[in-house]
Amino acid sequence: MALMTFSWFLERLDVARWESEQAGARSAFVNCPVHGGSDSLHITEKNGKALIKCFGCEADAVAVQEALEAEPQDIVPKPRGRRVSPFSTGHHAAADGDEGSTPSASITPLDWLAERCSITRAELDALNLPLAEHDNLVGFDFPESGATKWRKADNSKTFSWAGPAAPSLWPMPTKPQDEIVVCEGEADVICLRHSGFDAYSVTKGTQGAVPASIWEALAAEGVETVVLLFDMDDAGRKGRAAAAEGARAAGLMVLEGRVAGIRPLAGEKDARDVARRQGYPLGIEHDANEDYPVLLSDIELVMPEPPLFDRVHASEHSILYGDGSSGKGVVAANWVSRMTIANMRVLIVDYEYHASSEWKYRIDGFGGDMTKVAIIQPQKPIWEIAGWLRDIAAGFDYVVVDSVTYACFGEEVEKSVNATRYSMAINMIGKPTLSIAHVTKENLDPNHPFGSIFWSNGARVTIGLSRKKADDPESERIMRNPKSNQRAGFRTLAIDWSWLPNDAPPGCACANPPQDQVMLKRHLHETEVNPTLRVLVKEATDAIGYSLPDVVTYFEDNFPNHGFSKSSIAKWLVDLRPPEFKRSSRNRES
Repeated sequence: MALMTFSWFLERLDVARWESEQAGARSAFVNCPVHGGSDSLHITEKNGKALIKCFGCEADAVAVQEALEAEPQDIVPKPRGRRVSPFSTGHHAAADGDEGSTPSASITPLDWLAERCSITRAELDALNLPLAEHDNLVGFDFPESGATKWRKADNSKTFSWAGPAAPSLWPMPTKPQDEIVVCEGEADVICLRHSGFDAYSVTKGTQGAVPASIWEALAAEGVETVVLLFDMDDAGRKGRAAAAEGARAAGLMVLEGRVAGIRPLAGEKDARDVARRQGYPLGIEHDANEDYPVLLSDIELVMPEPPLFDRVHASEHSILYGDGSSGKGVVAANWVSRMTIANMRVLIVDYEYHASSEWKYRIDGFGGDMTKVAIIQPQKPIWEIAGWLRDIAAGFDYVVVDSVTYACFGEEVEKSVNATRYSMAINMIGKPTLSIAHVTKENLDPNHPFGSIFWSNGARVTIGLSRKKADDPESERIMRNPKSNQRAGFRTLAIDWSWLPNDAPPGCACANPPQDQVMLKRHLHETEVNPTLRVLVKEATDAIGYSLPDVVTYFEDNFPNHGFSKSSIAKWLVDLRPPEFKRSSRNRES
């Protein structure tokens, strides 16, 4: 028997993963048609021929070719098998998590396919998809080209092709809508179409790249937007990225998304998994909508909310940072306690495993309502579980992450790429969040968490906490917000670090604690800190620039009794001017 070419085998086998796609030297792991292994067959191209070996059943090129030639010849009828008909043989519900078994005499392959997608046979028929069946095979037809993709109606996931070379999408788009969904599997197409989406599957899976000509043809047919809904695994992510690049190159708008409510940590990866668990209809949520330009006139104006306790952002991301003994956890516990008294529900994402020894102890000490606080202790980097955390956080008003270093799971947090990944994960969670962060060893009180501007840029409010006297453990803590664009209402302040009862000694401001702290067993004593001249000049330059007359006027308008001389203000103004400003000033003077 003469062996066929590498290309002949490749057209008839489903690639699980590529080792090399270099022309003339391609190699891949594919599905074995002899015993049904999903990725056990290895195929290598050499001088146009195929070197083949199955690591599951030891099949060689001859056995594989015989299997591929036998299926279309022996089991595909001419004309091909029975088409979908409008009758229903009843619906046999599959057990939860059951892939489905080989159909019995009373259950046809298409009945099995319907059960696999958690719909009735009548509902499958109503979709009017090009399907066929023969013996224990389900056929996915391409009437326009005369090809059929056959799948065994069992767990083997064994596929074979009959007829001409395989088209790229099933079903073949004839009258596509202006927005279509492209996914990996034919079962996903059925689940999505049953939910009302115009869906198509890539016939060769994630490794079967859709040619540029197909994307261009879709655009010519009136398609404007492509929603890519590939499986939630590594192969799916790579395939989605390649498809997005190809579709965008053809001028199509691309939305990369996932099935709403999918649970990757529970092993779910596609539309069928979600349909079997929660039923229909399915929804789609987009990972991003950067392809949709939105006019500012169409955006609802939202006025900024006042910060909680005049400190943390009420609806976006805040960071509280300092060294390991600055008291970040105590301050955060105080804020959480006050949130619960305001009837807010708080989720603590405790990467440091301090649920009992710190969080419960401190929140109880501040008199917080512990029935409104839940704690979760993940074991994966936060950007890998952001979608899962979003589902959990849906029932809470605020999220606290303790702490950033551990949430990054060993990655170098000083690097800008990890600051960006973290910020994107927080955005995906979709709840106002307080992240507790640290400082670098080189500088215990930097201007930014971990000494990186990228961490400050990733939060709406960044709060630094340090000792007033660095070598005194009992020293007051100084709290400041280094972000000038969020400084309104937040002056640098000092926190008395001693525990103060509500019946404080005479003369202490805590003798009459604020109303929201009356019921607390303990509270922190905050006092305003008089800002230095340097801080005041810095605020002035941030607001109006580096002109000395303007800065002096700013002081007279805002601090009429400031007591600083014009020469003192001028000294700090010169020191704070950026180098390029100083150079331009000298040029103007010359």
